[in-house]
Amino acid sequence: MPQLVISVRNVAEALLACQAGADLIDIKEPSRGSLGAPAAATIREIVRAVCGQVPISVALGELLDQNTGQEYDLDSGVLHGVRYVKLGLAGCAARSDWFGQWQVTIDRLPDDVEPVAVVYADANSRAPSVDAILAAAVSVAAPIVLVDTFEKWAGNLLAHWSLARTGDFVTNAHELGLQVALAGSLDLAAIGQLLPIGPDFIAVRGAVCSGSRQEGIDPNRLLRLVEVFRSLHVDGQTHSSAMTATHPSAMIDA
Repeated sequence: MPQLVISVRNVAEALLACQAGADLIDIKEPSRGSLGAPAAATIREIVRAVCGQVPISVALGELLDQNTGQEYDLDSGVLHGVRYVKLGLAGCAARSDWFGQWQVTIDRLPDDVEPVAVVYADANSRAPSVDAILAAAVSVAAPIVLVDTFEKWAGNLLAHWSLARTGDFVTNAHELGLQVALAGSLDLAAIGQLLPIGPDFIAVRGAVCSGSRQEGIDPNRLLRLVEVFRSLHVDGQTHSSAMTATHPSAMIDA
């Protein structure tokens, strides 16, 4: 069964996500972009509060943006208790040295922290090709590849990739030994379509917020999404119709 990832920006949201049944907590700062890096203090506070209940991932911003997670020393213990980190590759298509820069950052990670390779579905991200990122993920032994959207206002994942293309990507990544996380403004209808193609993780933010992804998590929306997400699997079968039929109002960006 795919695991549910909830992106949070503070301790209160992290505890809500844990109590609701999230499988993994993702720390980010939504006001700073798709993979907005949180403050070091925020990471430490959330890790302390979650206290090992679920694995934690952290967004480190974009590789080429110096005003992101690179502002803090990755060797300073700020990632103690974190399992995964994500670093976006927006703008790297025009840089021949992007892989070297990416690997330098990965090499600075603590031994118990693993990198997540990030593929942006929207072309405006100007990220390297899908094949290049998959090859890079295999090269650095990244366990997971995330497909996300860079411009959150420009439609969800399925506005940029067809369901068939997304399914082919999941299959190809699995053949390479990679797990796949799908994100990108996913609402309940999109999640219902994506689950049957076999992703390992579904990640959301806006779908559980009271308004936009920059607003706080709504406990009722969170509980409803977790409930419907879990109900999709009956004897191993995914029933996508349950998403739209049960909660048609939950069509907001994630």
